[in-house]
Amino acid sequence: MPYIPQEKRERLDWIAKNLAAELSDKDITGKLNYFIFKVIIELRKHKQCHSYKEISRYLAELHECEEEIRRRILVKHENKVIKINGDVL
Repeated sequence: MPYIPQEKRERLDWIAKNLAAELSDKDITGKLNYFIFKVIIELRKHKQCHSYKEISRYLAELHECEEEIRRRILVKHENKVIKINGDVL
């Protein structure tokens, strides 16, 4: 996870908090995907995402985000459920 210095997080945290509130209804299917796609489209408009290398870099960022979610959230959940229900091994 790329750790952003504390002093640079305030605006990003505000955006994340408000986006989460916007997406917090019961069915978020497709909404997060839509938002991420729109961010990439906006970056392209600002000349930030045109080359293969840039697009590949953004895809790598998404993959790293997936891995961080898996490592920090999903694994904890899996371990909790294993303790409750027992392991299958």
